[in-house]
Amino acid sequence: MAGCNLTEAEVGHGALGPVIPRLEESLKLGKTTRIKTEAVAAVCIPLQMDDDRSLILYAESKHTRGEFRKTLDAVNDELELVLSAEVRSALRLHEAQEVKRIRPQCQSPSTPAYYGELMQSILQQANQASVTDATILILGETGVGKELFARYIHEASGRDGAFIPVHLASMAESLFESELFGHEKGAFTGAVKQKTGFFEMANGGTLFIDEVGEIPLSLQVKLLRVLQDRKFTRVGGTREIHSKFRLVAATNRDLTKEVKEGRFREDLFYRLFVVPLTLPPLRKRGKDISYLARIFLDHFSKRYNKALPELSPGQLKGLESYPWPGNIRELKGVVERATILSDGETLEFMLQPAECSTGHGAPTGGECSHTLYDDLPTLKELQRRYLKHVLTLAEGNIARAEGILGVKRSTLYAQLKRFGLAKKRWDDAGR
Repeated sequence: MAGCNLTEAEVGHGALGPVIPRLEESLKLGKTTRIKTEAVAAVCIPLQMDDDRSLILYAESKHTRGEFRKTLDAVNDELELVLSAEVRSALRLHEAQEVKRIRPQCQSPSTPAYYGELMQSILQQANQASVTDATILILGETGVGKELFARYIHEASGRDGAFIPVHLASMAESLFESELFGHEKGAFTGAVKQKTGFFEMANGGTLFIDEVGEIPLSLQVKLLRVLQDRKFTRVGGTREIHSKFRLVAATNRDLTKEVKEGRFREDLFYRLFVVPLTLPPLRKRGKDISYLARIFLDHFSKRYNKALPELSPGQLKGLESYPWPGNIRELKGVVERATILSDGETLEFMLQPAECSTGHGAPTGGECSHTLYDDLPTLKELQRRYLKHVLTLAEGNIARAEGILGVKRSTLYAQLKRFGLAKKRWDDAGR
């Protein structure tokens, strides 16, 4: 029992004697109990904890019992849920401050350090929010690493339950409700056995809903109800299930615009928009690009058991100046491809020109790689075309072309001379 302004002696020596049975009754039933007598007005609110602790909030008034008695009828189940969430968050925050957490060191793309120096302010906010029950909404373009960031939040939270990712874009809309809520055997044609839904699977852990903006309006109101009290019923079922999950959602949509255009419920938006965290696109993260490239290079060199050369200053400049329309996902793919194709002495980063890209922000000019060899040119002609292709992709920037090709500047100038590509033309174009 948790008390305010009550000492252990007061509890032990009978100060609460007449009230103890009502407290026990409230805990046993799991319901709020109101006490209204001539001598006292009081309320007992049981709090739902994540562990086996039984806590109860007891408030009484003897001197202002008339006014206090009037407010007791306003105490309902929703207030119980709010108070429970606040106490859970306070206890978690206290435990996190008392116990120093040990987190993994930077060895692979799955660790916290994967995010680089420029992400420290966002990581700090994530750490502060992770130990609470608050819903977190991760915003950002496709490929910025929203699911990985959600996993980091889960690991930092210290929750014992599992991390359950839900990718709505990969499901048929007709299956959304069954996948989230689960279903009973015989609930519909094809339901040959009972299915546990994602809400239930995430009990005690974290439920990550990717592309939450894809949820149809008909399901949004049901999701809102679950978020309000963490209770739901399987499709075709009658038994109410309680799941103590923590929600982390993500989207690349502008939900404010979706609300204005009637495609997203305003009340659900505010329920999700408690702790919004925006991950910046890779093109805006400057030196982080080189940092991440080294992390990936180290990871894939170990994965494929290859000794690789260090990234040259020219290569780093090339990577940092590329707009990365595919964000971190594209960078990871580029580094993995370079690792696989490397002969151990050189690294070649094949960056995608605008015409081959489905993203935005790619440089103009250049030709798709298949047009370089459709007419089966000689090896020398293919080399000349590829060199010209890279220079066009780099918009004439010699430093960037040097980085893409993985060669020294003197070697690049020698190749320009060999293939009759005037050095001055590209020097001028890159200025």
